Amino acid sequence: MIHSANADASHDSCKPAHNEVLAMHARDALPEGDIFDTCVAVPGMTRAVASSLDLPPKTIVNSTCTAKKNLEPECSIYIRGLIGPPITDIQRKELYEWTEEIFRSALSSNTIKPSPRLMTLLGKPAHEKDIHWVEIMCPVLNQALDSLATDLDVDGEARDHFGLNSISATSDSPLEYFVLDSHPIPAAVLYLYYVALECILHSHRTGNRNMLVLNPQFHKSLFSLCHLCLRKATDHGQSFFTIHNTGSCPIVYYKLVEAFLQEMTLPSFLKQVFRHIQEMIVDSLWLVNFDDCINNNTNNNLGSSFVSMINKLRERPSNWPLACLRQICPIKLMNCASNDAPAKECMFVSYMVQKLLAVIERRLKELCAILSLPNIDTVGEKSLMVFTSLMCYRIDIFFNRHPDQIMLCTLYAVCTKMKLAPHTNFRTIVHAYVQKNSSYLSHSVVHNILYSISNCSEGGGVGDILSLYNVSDYSISKLLFRDSETNFKRIYFSAHFN
Repeated sequence: MIHSANADASHDSCKPAHNEVLAMHARDALPEGDIFDTCVAVPGMTRAVASSLDLPPKTIVNSTCTAKKNLEPECSIYIRGLIGPPITDIQRKELYEWTEEIFRSALSSNTIKPSPRLMTLLGKPAHEKDIHWVEIMCPVLNQALDSLATDLDVDGEARDHFGLNSISATSDSPLEYFVLDSHPIPAAVLYLYYVALECILHSHRTGNRNMLVLNPQFHKSLFSLCHLCLRKATDHGQSFFTIHNTGSCPIVYYKLVEAFLQEMTLPSFLKQVFRHIQEMIVDSLWLVNFDDCINNNTNNNLGSSFVSMINKLRERPSNWPLACLRQICPIKLMNCASNDAPAKECMFVSYMVQKLLAVIERRLKELCAILSLPNIDTVGEKSLMVFTSLMCYRIDIFFNRHPDQIMLCTLYAVCTKMKLAPHTNFRTIVHAYVQKNSSYLSHSVVHNILYSISNCSEGGGVGDILSLYNVSDYSISKLLFRDSETNFKRIYFSAHFN
């Protein structure tokens, strides 16, 4: 149950039409303005590379994640091609009851304001000259509500309700909002925001709590996340949507989603949706135009900040947080490789690599299960070891590529070494991959992952998964079996496989 943060007299209960109203406005149009791709590894192609794989090539321009530049410095993530997950009747009922409870609580009084507990968590400035959280949160929430009213096409007299004075900044009723029964969605989003803020702040220590409270981007991102939560609760089938106000660092946004999932009591369907969004963020971190990233310091790309962190750490080998992977498997990343290492970059890279390896481990197990391999755990473990070794010694091959492309190559290499061919070959692995993602990614996204891989054909052009393994200058087979400098064959295929 969700407990109301309101303390005023009750109104009529929430009308069932609120779900329909929210769903009607939840369908995003294609983003306008300047668009820049973040999935450089999966561009459209006019002619498919010759291949023996069964997945038919097609002409398409698609990407899994695109950022939109606004007039403000905040970033948005444009998601396309994320399907499902499939929703059961039980989940649909759970979603309906949860959404109705949100609206009922939001409309149960004339105003919405922070609960006494949240007010305590927000605290007071330690010194009289210190900035007060009202000065941070009030303009952020007013702007967020104004933008939401614009998205909902609110007009007439009701439009004047939203803007610079929607949220009260008075000392006796800080952050109070007067509810309009005719426009319940802003009230519901604000109510959910206050609930989420209270849960997240309660889980943090005082020092970290103050950093969050005084961070405008944190409040923008959390409000946007709550709006997305209600949209996905009422429109289950959206395969494209925009996540606004994610901030300039996708890793920080990823961690906010993680905190949101851990601290909030959400329907199981919404948990699945946000886990899928997190995985898509992890995948997209590597998909950046590497040359542009080197020559351009602007963060106009979802993955540019992450790749820049990696390059900064690689400038000094002693700072490289993945050095410990050369001796340790399963993975146990160090918080920092040396006292001189940049703490922020080291922490962020280690954190996201851990998340990626956990995702790859699960995906490998699912693929092995679909392939009905006789020793699923062994194949999955050894494939993860090879994947990890590539990340440790040659992380550059991950740039501009989807991690699944490397994963499929390592799985094939392990099956070859363990003499599971010809029953398990690239064709069967690709079929298993398509089957695994049929209820998660659109066909066009899966097609691009398998057929539109940059710098993996002769001459550095676009190729397919077989080209990545066999033909390219950075072919996986060459790195694993023929490149003496990396010593993969000696370290992994002798010590661990025999």
